Amino acid sequence: MTRHVFIGLLGGSPAVITEALWALLYPEKLIDPARRGFERIVPATAHIICTSHPGFFGDTDERERVIREKIESLFKQAGDPPPDLIMAPAPDPNNADLGLIDIRTQAENTAMAHHIAEELRKYTEKPDTVVHFSLAGGRKTMSSHAQSAMMFFGRRQDELFHILLTNPAYESFAVRDFWYPDQKWPARLMPPPGSSSGEKELSATHEDVGIDLIDVPFVRLDVRLPGNPPPEALDPDLIVEFLEFERGNDPVVLDFEAKTVTAGRNIIRLEPVQFALYTVYAVARHKCWRGAGPREEGVGDNASGWVRLDDLKYGMKDENTPNPKPALLLLRGVLWELDDNQKERDNDPDYRLADKSIAQRAMNSHPFLGNEDPNWGPTRTHLSDEFNQEKTKRNHNSRLESPLIASFIAPDTSWPKRPVTNGLNIAPERIRFENFPNWFNNEWLEVPNAGSRPIT
Repeated sequence: MTRHVFIGLLGGSPAVITEALWALLYPEKLIDPARRGFERIVPATAHIICTSHPGFFGDTDERERVIREKIESLFKQAGDPPPDLIMAPAPDPNNADLGLIDIRTQAENTAMAHHIAEELRKYTEKPDTVVHFSLAGGRKTMSSHAQSAMMFFGRRQDELFHILLTNPAYESFAVRDFWYPDQKWPARLMPPPGSSSGEKELSATHEDVGIDLIDVPFVRLDVRLPGNPPPEALDPDLIVEFLEFERGNDPVVLDFEAKTVTAGRNIIRLEPVQFALYTVYAVARHKCWRGAGPREEGVGDNASGWVRLDDLKYGMKDENTPNPKPALLLLRGVLWELDDNQKERDNDPDYRLADKSIAQRAMNSHPFLGNEDPNWGPTRTHLSDEFNQEKTKRNHNSRLESPLIASFIAPDTSWPKRPVTNGLNIAPERIRFENFPNWFNNEWLEVPNAGSRPIT
């Protein structure tokens, strides 16, 4: 069942909320004849995005109470159940417990942009919702942020609009108690300051003051963000950067010498064991290894591109003979090249016991990998954490890695689904390998499922 959601921006004039809702409930009374044939919309949710400034109300509680009363009155008059009301002040970046009082500074505008994008995305992720977003109300920058958010996350069924009163006099602060056309009480015109005359009643029928609903076209970019991004990831600049990276099909480059993974303008440097594991995942995806795939594919002949966790453990042909899988052989080879200490350990026969997994050895020497569960510890989400926490330099200035791109290129896992599989969600053709040893290029990139370079 379709659920209609109204989202409105609120500044100092709360009537823009009820006016916009009236326009959705009474399309036959709108000024534009083309809108009069539109379907009547009864929102199940009214989500108001605002600051914590109460305007001409005593406080935010009074503001919410009065707006709720007027919305309930409107819907009762229309014969419809009132919507669930959500008042959502944007959080203050300097104090998470407070809402933004205003949006004047760059930091305040950024916080509001994040808030609008996140609140909208919650609804557009649900296929059974239709969003009706009103730009009326709030500062102009709020409307700009709303339009950007709709471009990022709006779908074909969602609409963006603005409303205007046909009689501008009713938009004056001298007019009080006007909330929507055909309301059951008269509006009041206040006398000018210093005047001895009293207030006057004004008619509030839709013939006296009508509403124009103006459709605002927007480009639907259909952004699908990877994972569950944190609020700071919804910075419009970061979304644009991710879009450019995605739409440009930019490669994800593994550089063996630098031990880095580069995606767009983002560079992440990894420790040897992390880089070796990432290389295994990248080769499996790039060469479409058979047997395991992402969550939706699972394991089997029709699955490809991922690695089973068991492939990173030693198997045994018999009591004394190891039978390692290609993934583990590749992991050994890359680690052998990257880690001088590993070379020394591999030259020690006592350390090459068949029942010791190189992934487990690496994990034991790198406690950041975690080892709560021996069944999947070696490929735990340590790589995802690393990608989300790494810093990169742009023009010699450090900044946090783009959470969106980092999430996109970070390894994923099918945990707790059994058997556990791990891998990358990057398109195989976008993965590139640079400055790798010749044995790697010859044996792993050219020959699918090839054996590894012998360890001597």
